[in-house]
Amino acid sequence: MRSKPHKKDCKSKEDVSTEKKRVELLEQTEKLVTDWETLKKQGVDAKILQKTLGFSLATYYRKRKLLQDLRDGIFFGNLSMR
Repeated sequence: MRSKPHKKDCKSKEDVSTEKKRVELLEQTEKLVTDWETLKKQGVDAKILQKTLGFSLATYYRKRKLLQDLRDGIFFGNLSMR
């Protein structure tokens, strides 16, 4: 006879929703950082990159740091894209 899983062993809907948001944020951030790095390797100037991709060099560095934190499992703060 199987016993029911303990309540704390089950993920709540909120936990699943938060995890989905985290995965979406990771994918979006990864694409933006990858696009920036690909174009930069092709010799595109940073000012043109900023206009083309719609965010500054400082934002690129923040997104790159966020991406690394997400990959490392470290996440504090708002889930919104800055």
